[in-house]
Amino acid sequence: MRILHSFFISLFIYCYATAQTDTDIYLFDLTHTDDGWSLTNPINISNNEGYDNQPSFSPDGYTLYYSSHRNGETDLVAYNTTTGSQSWLTNTSSRSEYSPTITPDSSFLSFISLTNEGIQEFRKIDLGTGKETLIESDPIIGYFVWINTQSYLCFVLPTNEQPATLQIHHITTGEKIILGERPGRSFHQIPSSNAVSYIQNIQDEASIFSYHLETDNPELIGSTLENSQDMAWLPTGEIIMGKGSELFINKENDWYSIGNFESYSIYQITRIAINSTGTKIALVAEE
Repeated sequence: MRILHSFFISLFIYCYATAQTDTDIYLFDLTHTDDGWSLTNPINISNNEGYDNQPSFSPDGYTLYYSSHRNGETDLVAYNTTTGSQSWLTNTSSRSEYSPTITPDSSFLSFISLTNEGIQEFRKIDLGTGKETLIESDPIIGYFVWINTQSYLCFVLPTNEQPATLQIHHITTGEKIILGERPGRSFHQIPSSNAVSYIQNIQDEASIFSYHLETDNPELIGSTLENSQDMAWLPTGEIIMGKGSELFINKENDWYSIGNFESYSIYQITRIAINSTGTKIALVAEE
């Protein structure tokens, strides 16, 4: 049993390290026009060999956090979208950090840590003092979104007893509730709402759901863009996804292209992040 569990940990390490090698993060100005949305002024903010990924904005929209490869490990970076300056938030020699996300109280940066020995933990950094503390070490969390200061929705890796599951974790009580199986990796807060969204794979179809803690009732939003698994919410409540060099927006349960970025040498768009004011969008893509 222990051997099988170690296999899943090793598989997760491998996926993080190799699934999207040589990716970079591109930052665009985002403008809402009468004809839709316009992306201009692209900047490769990571411009780094290896894995640069998992962008997320601060609540005020002026800082972009992401994971970046250096010296054989992955550390966390904060990029100032106004000045263009950036700073490293972690500097660990035998551990990598992923999925940087500001906590609901805006005081901490939460993230997933993964050692070379396969020890994985859910942790946070105090943005004022830089002190790091543990949120949870078991079970193994892959991706997550905060529902409130004490609860979060997360992807929990498979074990010998069960497949990958979608779970709600309550920090204060320690309660863990399984909502379903085969979740995707794209978790988001829904604009102008207390609800969060997630992607779940049901049979051969990937579908987008919303979840509200108060009602405890997942609701189907619609299907994903075919062969895509990463999405983001525009401030207007519209969903955007990428495929190849192209971005698509969902309107009335159908997908429409809003731009092809091959001319910027952007290929295979995956993760997307949009700031709260709808003025900046970050794309993870291959060059």
